[in-house]
Amino acid sequence: MSDFVNSVTAAQINLSDDAPWKKIQKNTFTRWCNEHLRCVDKQINDLRFDLSDGLNLISLLEVLSHKRMFRKFHARPTLRQLKLDNVSVALEFLDREKIKLVSIDSKAIVDGNLKLILGLVWTLILHYSISIPVWEDEASDTVTKLTPEMKLLGWIQSKVPELPITNFSQDWQDGKALGALVDGLAPGLCPDWESWNAVQRVTNTREAMQQADDWLGVPQLIAPEEILDPGVDERSVMTYLSLFPKAKLKPGFSFFCHICYSTPFISVPKPKACRATGRGLQARGLRVGQLADFKVDTHKAGPGNLAVHIREPTGNEVAVKQREVLEGIYGFEYMPGDEGDYTVDITWANNHLFIYGSPFKVHVGPKAGQQKIRAWGPGLEGGTVGMPASFLVEASGVVAGMLGFAIEGPSQAKIECDDKNDGSCFVRFWPTEAGEYAVHVMCDDEEIEDSPFMACIAPKKKSFSPDKVKVYGAGVSPAGVLMNCQAEFTVDATQAGEGVLKIFIQTLEGSCIKVDVICEEAGIYNCSYTPTTICKHSIVVSWGGVSVPGSPFAVRIIIYMCKCPVVSGTEVLAPDPLSPVSCEVEPSWIGLLVPAHPADVKAYGPGLRGGLLGQRAEFTIDTREAGSGRLTVTMEGPCQVTLQCMDNEDGTCAVFYLPAEHGEHTIRIFFDNSQIPGSPFLPVVHLPLDPSKVTVSGPGLTKGKVGEPCMVNIDCALAGSGDLSVEAVSDSGAIAKTEVQENKDGSYTVVYVPLTAGVYTLLLKYGGQVVPIFPAGIVVEPAVYKSHVKLTGQGKITHLLKKQRYLKSCLEWCYRRTTFGPHSKKVVILCLSAFASNVKGDLANAAGNCDPSQVLADGLGLFQGLAGHPNKCYINTRGAGNGHLEVTIDGPSESKVSCKDNEDGSYTMEYIPSAAGQYDINITYGEKSIPGSPFKVTVKDVSATSAEIAGPRICAQSSQNFTFDSKKTGNIPETVTVISPQGLIELLGVEDNGDGTCTVSYSPSVEGPHSLMVKYGDDTAFSSPFKFQVLPKHDGSFAQDCRSKKDKHGPGLEGKYCAKTPQNFTIGCSSAGAAPETVVIVNPGATDNGDGTYSVVYCPYIDGLHSLEVKYTDEDAFIKVKFLHAGEEAFCRWLFLIMFLMFSGKVIMPSGMTAQLDIIESGDGTITLKFSPTEEGLHHVLIKSCAADIPELSLQYYVNSSMNRCVKAHGRGLVYGVTHETAAFTIYHEDTAIGELDITVEGASESEVCCFDNKDGTCTVTYLPTQPGEYKIHVRHNDMHISGSPFKAKITDGSLRKSQVKLGTAVDFALDITEEDISLLTASISSPTRQDVPCSLKRQPDSHIGISFIPREVGDHLVSIKKDGKHVRSSPIPVCINLSDIGDASKVKVFGPGLHSGRTNHISEFVVNTRDAGYGGLTVAIEGPTNVVIHTEELEDGACRISYCPSKPGTYKVFIRFSDVHVQGSPFLAEVSDGELMRQSITHYQKPPLTANIGKECSLTFKISGIDMETMAAKVSAPSGMAAEAMVTATDRDTYAVSFVPEEMGVYSVSMKSRGQEIEGSPLQYTVGPLGEGGAAKVQMWGQGLHGAHAKIPADFNIWAREAGEGSLCVSVEGPGHTELHLDDHKDGSCSVSYTILLYFSRLDHGLMSSGCAESLQPGSSLNSTCTCSAESILLSNVSEITSHGPGLSEASIGQKNTFYVDCSKAGRNMLFVGMLGPTVPCERVTVRHLGKNQYSINYTLKERGKYILAVKWGDEHIPGSPFHINVL
Repeated sequence: MSDFVNSVTAAQINLSDDAPWKKIQKNTFTRWCNEHLRCVDKQINDLRFDLSDGLNLISLLEVLSHKRMFRKFHARPTLRQLKLDNVSVALEFLDREKIKLVSIDSKAIVDGNLKLILGLVWTLILHYSISIPVWEDEASDTVTKLTPEMKLLGWIQSKVPELPITNFSQDWQDGKALGALVDGLAPGLCPDWESWNAVQRVTNTREAMQQADDWLGVPQLIAPEEILDPGVDERSVMTYLSLFPKAKLKPGFSFFCHICYSTPFISVPKPKACRATGRGLQARGLRVGQLADFKVDTHKAGPGNLAVHIREPTGNEVAVKQREVLEGIYGFEYMPGDEGDYTVDITWANNHLFIYGSPFKVHVGPKAGQQKIRAWGPGLEGGTVGMPASFLVEASGVVAGMLGFAIEGPSQAKIECDDKNDGSCFVRFWPTEAGEYAVHVMCDDEEIEDSPFMACIAPKKKSFSPDKVKVYGAGVSPAGVLMNCQAEFTVDATQAGEGVLKIFIQTLEGSCIKVDVICEEAGIYNCSYTPTTICKHSIVVSWGGVSVPGSPFAVRIIIYMCKCPVVSGTEVLAPDPLSPVSCEVEPSWIGLLVPAHPADVKAYGPGLRGGLLGQRAEFTIDTREAGSGRLTVTMEGPCQVTLQCMDNEDGTCAVFYLPAEHGEHTIRIFFDNSQIPGSPFLPVVHLPLDPSKVTVSGPGLTKGKVGEPCMVNIDCALAGSGDLSVEAVSDSGAIAKTEVQENKDGSYTVVYVPLTAGVYTLLLKYGGQVVPIFPAGIVVEPAVYKSHVKLTGQGKITHLLKKQRYLKSCLEWCYRRTTFGPHSKKVVILCLSAFASNVKGDLANAAGNCDPSQVLADGLGLFQGLAGHPNKCYINTRGAGNGHLEVTIDGPSESKVSCKDNEDGSYTMEYIPSAAGQYDINITYGEKSIPGSPFKVTVKDVSATSAEIAGPRICAQSSQNFTFDSKKTGNIPETVTVISPQGLIELLGVEDNGDGTCTVSYSPSVEGPHSLMVKYGDDTAFSSPFKFQVLPKHDGSFAQDCRSKKDKHGPGLEGKYCAKTPQNFTIGCSSAGAAPETVVIVNPGATDNGDGTYSVVYCPYIDGLHSLEVKYTDEDAFIKVKFLHAGEEAFCRWLFLIMFLMFSGKVIMPSGMTAQLDIIESGDGTITLKFSPTEEGLHHVLIKSCAADIPELSLQYYVNSSMNRCVKAHGRGLVYGVTHETAAFTIYHEDTAIGELDITVEGASESEVCCFDNKDGTCTVTYLPTQPGEYKIHVRHNDMHISGSPFKAKITDGSLRKSQVKLGTAVDFALDITEEDISLLTASISSPTRQDVPCSLKRQPDSHIGISFIPREVGDHLVSIKKDGKHVRSSPIPVCINLSDIGDASKVKVFGPGLHSGRTNHISEFVVNTRDAGYGGLTVAIEGPTNVVIHTEELEDGACRISYCPSKPGTYKVFIRFSDVHVQGSPFLAEVSDGELMRQSITHYQKPPLTANIGKECSLTFKISGIDMETMAAKVSAPSGMAAEAMVTATDRDTYAVSFVPEEMGVYSVSMKSRGQEIEGSPLQYTVGPLGEGGAAKVQMWGQGLHGAHAKIPADFNIWAREAGEGSLCVSVEGPGHTELHLDDHKDGSCSVSYTILLYFSRLDHGLMSSGCAESLQPGSSLNSTCTCSAESILLSNVSEITSHGPGLSEASIGQKNTFYVDCSKAGRNMLFVGMLGPTVPCERVTVRHLGKNQYSINYTLKERGKYILAVKWGDEHIPGSPFHINVL
C-alpha cells in the first residue's frame, strides 16, 4: 500500500506547476526567447506573465519570421481587451504562417496559463529552430519524410557515429555525448572526450558547453546541472541541441591537424558512420553453397579505405568478391563451403578502425533438404514505410510443420498472418522506418531455404496510394478461366501515384507463369497469361512493393473441348468500350449443305437475360433446323467483354462471357448474315448480391417517438440485385407498420411508425439474406408530453345551504387569557348570541383521513379545450381529508399547467395545450384517482382557421363596423351572428373587401353585453365569441335659449367627471341662430335638439384639465371654456360600474359549479347583487367588467348549514405562514350553541394571539410567529376539539432573500475541423471513467472551431465530433487533462470589503481569483434581508470582481463555491448599515421677466429630443378666444422656439403639437402685459428626463417659470449614484435642465426635486415638486465579443451571391457597418439583413476578378479578423 501511495505522490509532484522538468523547460524556453529578442533590445523575465500583453510575443514572431504583423496592434495595451486583441494578432499571424496550435487561445496567454504558454513556445522552437535548418542530406527522400525530431537525431548520429545516441535524455547524462558532438563539429575542441570520467559528468558537460559557446557560438540555453537532471524533458535538450546544425567556427582557433577552410568543419575519418547490411551478415539462415552478399555504405564516413576480411570456422580466410554498386556504396559476395561460425571484419581508415557492428558473426548451416513450405511475394523484396509488406506462404507437401516469422531491421514491425484454410497463409508486416529488413520464415523452428529474405523498405512518397489501384477482368475472376486459353485482366493505377507494377503468378505446384504486361496509356496496364495446368493459380499484384486491394487473387482453371475458332476481343479495332466483341462459329455438320434459314435458329439460356458482375454467363444457340450457314455473335456494353464459344458437335454451341462492368448489354446473333428471331437480346448485368454493402442512414436509426414517422435511408446501389424487406420489432414484440419506397437509383426510403414505446430493432434483409453489422437498439420515446403539478392539500369543510339569506349576525365577545405551557396562549371565547338561518346537513373532517372519492372536479376544461388558449377546471378537496393532490396531463404536446389554491380547500387548475388532439387529465388525491379520472379532453386548434377580429369593445347605440382579417388563414367567415343580452340571435351580412378582409356592420338597439359568433365554411360549429359592450343612451335635456351663444351647461361641464365615461353638455346657438360648426373635444360634432340647442357627447380618456372650444359657422374664432379636472380613474371606474351597469357577476361554489348573480338597481345610483346558495362552504364572487382596462373584482363569503351545528375553522394561518408576518384564519360559529371557544398556538416562539368579531357569525384569529418552525393550533369548543384540530402550520423564515449568480470556467481546445456551419455538428466528451461530460462547441475568434468543458477527472478524455450521426475526420480526438486542470476550491483567493461590510444603496465589492484553481464553475450567492442584483466583471489577471448594492440594512451571507465546494471562509458575513442617498443640486436666480407688449414678438424656448421640426406646429389662443398659428424655429440641436405677435392684452395659451398630437407640457400660459400674482404654483415642468434616464447618458427636461415671476429656482437630483447637473437659461422665462447619472448599478431610483420662490411673494408660494425616475445601465459596445463565420469571408464567386454571418448578440449596443473595396471600384451591392437578437446575414455580389478588401465594423471598431482579404479568381 505504501508503494502505491508513493507512486501516486510522485505522479502528483510530476504534474504540479513546480515540477523539476517544468522549471527546466521554462528556464530553457525563456533563454531561447531572450536569445532571439536580443536584437530588438527586449527581454523576458517570467515567461508566464511577460507575454500577456502580446508585445513581446509579436516582437519574437517578427524576429523569427523576418516578417511584419499583417495588421495593427496596440502599442500601449493597458486594458485586458487590448491585450487579448494583441495576442489574437500574434495567433492569427501563426495561422497564416501555417503553424498549427492546439488548444491555445488568446485568453490562455493573457491569463498566464503556463502549460499552454510552454506549448506555444515549443511550437515556435519546433518550427523555427528544428524544422527550418538545411540538413546536409536534405535532398534525400528519406530525410524529407522524417519528423523534425528524427531529422535532428539523425544529424547528431551522423556527427557522432562512435556513440549509439537514440534519445535526447538519458544518452546525454555523462557529458561524453556532448563532448563528442562538439569535437565532431570542430576536432580539437574536446579531443579527449573518450577518456572523460563519467563520474565527473558536471565538469564534462560544463567544458563541452563552454567550448561550444566560445568557439561555435552556441549559447548555453540550458545549464549543465539542468541537462544532467534526471527529470529533464527531451524538449529542453532538443532546444539546446537544435542550435548546433547552424553553428559556425569562430576565427582564431588552431587545430593540431590540417584545416580545410572551404567548409566550416574538419573532414576526418568516421568509421562509425559506415553501415553494412545484407544477407551475408545475418547471424542465422545462411547455408552451405549459398551465395552470401552484403553491401557497405561509406558516403558519410569521411576519408578512408574500406577493407573486408572473412574467416571460416577453421580460421582460414574466405575469398571475397568486391564491386561498387553506387558512389560510396560497395557490394561484396562470398560463398561459404563448410558449416560453422564465420567472422566478417569490416574496417575503415587504414584497416584499424572497425565500422559500426563489426566484426559480424555469421552461422552457416547445412544444405537445405526437401522443403515443406515455400514463401514468395512482393513483401520479401521490398515495400514502403507505414504500409503493409505482404507475401504468401504455401505448403509444398501434404504434411506441413509449425510456421514462425521474425523481422529484423531498423525498426520494429508488427506481423499479421491470415490462414486461408487451403494450405496457404497470407503474411503482412508493417515497417515504420526505411532501410533493409531481414524476413525470417521458419518451419518447425528451422529457417526455410533462401530465408532470411532481404526486403528493402523505401520511404513513403507523396500521393503514393496503392489502395487506389483497381484490378479487374476475366483473368482474375474466381469463376475460372479456360486452360490453354489466354486470360486477360486490367490494372488501373491512374489514381495511385508514382510506383512500379509487379505481378507474380504461381501455380499450386510452385511453378511461375509468365505474364505479359502492355501499357497502352498512362496508368492503365493490360495483362495476359495462359494457364497450362489444371490447378489453382495465385496472382499477386503489387504497386510500389505494396499489394493492391484484392491481392492475392485465387483463380481456378477450367477445361473445355472447343473446336470452334474464337475471335478475341483484342482483335476489335475500335477502342470504344461500347464497341462490339464478336465470335464466329462454323457448325460441324456431316453431309450435304442445305440452304440457310435464319428464322429457324433458336437462342436460349440465362446469359441472354442477364448475369452477375464477375460471374460467367452462358447461353445456347441451336442451329439444327436452320440449314448451313455462318454463325456470328457480337456483344456490346459498358466495357469490352470476351466471348468464348464451344461447339457441342450436335448442331448447337454454348457461348460464355464474363462481364466486367454492370449495366445493360446488347447481344446480336447473326446466321448467314441475318439476325435470328429475338435478336438483339438485352441482358442486364447486375452487381453480385452482397448484403454487407448495404448502407443505412437517417434519423430513424437513433431515436423516435410514438406515433411519429421515423425515416431511414437505405442505399443498395452497390449490393447487387435483390428484394429489400424491413421489419421494426420492439423489445415487447410489437411490430411497427413499415413502408418501403424505391427511389429508382438503387436506394430506398423506409418509413416506420412505432405505436408503442421501447427499444426497437430493425431487421433488414436484402435478397433474402440478413444485412450484417446493422445497428439496432433504437430507443422510441413516448410521444406524450407530461405537465405535472403536485400540491399538498388539506381537507376542508363543505356546507350546503338551501335558502337565500343575508349574512347579518351580531356577536358579543368576552374572553379571559390563560397559559398552556411554554410559548402558548389560550383564548376562551363565550358565544353570547348568534343569529343564523336554518342549517341542515352534517360533515366531519378527521385529521389524517384521505378519501379520494370525496374529491370533486368540474369545469369545461375537463371535457373540451382550445389549443393555445387557457382552459380551466375546478377541484374541490373539502371533506376528502389530508392528502397530496396531483394533476398530470398527457397528450400530443406539452401543456403549461398552473394550479391556484383558493384557500378554501378548492383549487383552480388552468392548462394551455400547444397542439390539438386527445388529452388525458389524471387527477389523484393521496395517490389514488378521484371519481371520473382520467378525464378525456378533446382539444381543438382554432388558430389556423379563425380570422382576427378588429372592432370596438365598448360602443354606443349607433352603427358599428367589425373587420375580419383572414390574410393569414385564408378562411372567409361564412356566417356572422350577434347575440344580444336578451339572448336574441341576429344574422349579419358579410361584405368582402377584396383584400383578404371583410366587414360586418351592426347597429345595436339595446344596452348590455353582446357577442359576435363566427362560423367558417369548414367548421360545423361557431368559434369562440367576440364580446363587446353597448352603452346606454343619454339625453341632454338642458334647453338653452338660442340667443346667447355663451350659454353652455350640462353634467359634463359641472364638478368632477369620470375619465373614460360618456358625458353630456348643452351648447346654445349663436346670436344669429347658427348651429355649432365644430366642437374641438374627443369627437367633433353636435346633435340638434330641435329647440335651438345642440347636444354633444364626449368620453375623456385621461384625467386632468380639459378644454372645450366651440366654433360657429358665422365666426372664425373658437370660444374656449375651462372646467374642472377629471377624477381619479379608479373612482370613475366604480362610478362607471354603478351607473351604467357594464358589469356581470358569477359565483363559484365549493364544488366548482358556477351560477350567475342577479343584478338589481337600487334606485339610488347603486346596484344590489343577489344569489341563492345551494352548497355549504366558501363561495367566490367574481364581478367582471366588459371594459378591458377595468380589473376583475373578487369577493368571498362562507355559507353554513342549519343542520351542522359544529364550529369550523378555515384560512391560510392554519397551514403556513412567514416569520414576523401576521398569520390569520377564520372561525365559523354562527350556527353553534353558546359555549366556550379556546384557541391555543404552540410553536418555536411566543406568538401574540388576537381575536376579532366580524359581526356576521365569524371571527378572525391572528397570531404573530417570530421564529420559523412547525406550529400547532388547537381550537376547542366546550373543551372539545373542533374538526381538524389541532392544525399544523409551517412557518418559514421570511426575513432572508437569496440572490445567486453562476460563472463557468471551462477549458477550451481548438479542433482541427473545417466545417463552416457549426450547427451541423454535435459534440460529446467521454471521461476516463466513461462518464459523459457536458460540453459545447463554439466558434473561436480565429474562425476555428473549439470545444469547451469543465474537467472533473484526470486523464485522457475522448472528444467525439459528429456530423449527421457520423464521426468527422480525426474524430474521436484524445484530450489529456492534468491534475492542475481540475478545479480546487482551496486555491481560490477571495478578498474585498464587500465580504464583511457595506452600506445601503452603495456598491459593495469583492474579488474572487480562480487563476490557480484550475477549471470549474464559480457560484456566488448572497442571502439577506432583501434581494440584490449580483454583477460580475472579468479583470485582467483572470480574477473576477463581484459587486452588489443592498437596499436594506442587516446581515448578509455571502456564499462562494468553486466546483460545488465552498472556498475557504465561505459563507462570509457582511454587516450592511443604513447609507444616505447622494444629492446634487443647482440654484438659478431668475430675474424679473420683461413685460410683453402688444405688437412686439413674444417667444418661449423648450428642448425636446427625437422630434422633427417639419412635423411640429404651434397655435396661440388669445384671451378673447381668437386662435392663430405661431411660428416654430430651431435654435439649436433639439431646441425650438415658438414665437408670436400679440394683438391684445391678457393671458395667452400656447399649444404645441407634433404630428397632430399635443406635446407634453402643452399648453403653456403666457401673459401679455403686467404679470399677475406669481408664485411657485405657476412653474410648469415637462420632459422625458422626469420619467426615466439611462446611466451615463444625459437626460433633459424643461422648466417654464416666466409666469412665476422673480425668484430662485433650485433643482436637486437625489439617488444612490453620482450625478452631473446642468441648467441652461434661455433668457425668456424658460430653461432646460440636463443631468447625467455617472455611477450606476443595474437600476437606480433617483428623485428630481425642483423648488422655486419669489422674494416679493408670500412665503407659501414656493414649489416643492418631486419626480422619481429610473436610471438603467447601458451595455457598452464590446467588439471583441463579435463572431463571424461563413464562406463569404474567405472566398467568393463571380456573379453569385456570397454570404457570411456576424453575431453581435454579446457585443452590446452599436451599429454594424459593412464595406467592400474591389480591384478598381467598390462592390456594387452589399445587403445586410437582421436575423434577430443582433445577428446579421450579409450578402454581396461581385462582377470582376481580383483582390477585395472586406471591412466589417461595429461602430468605429473593426470586428475580430476585419479587414478580410478575399482573392477572387
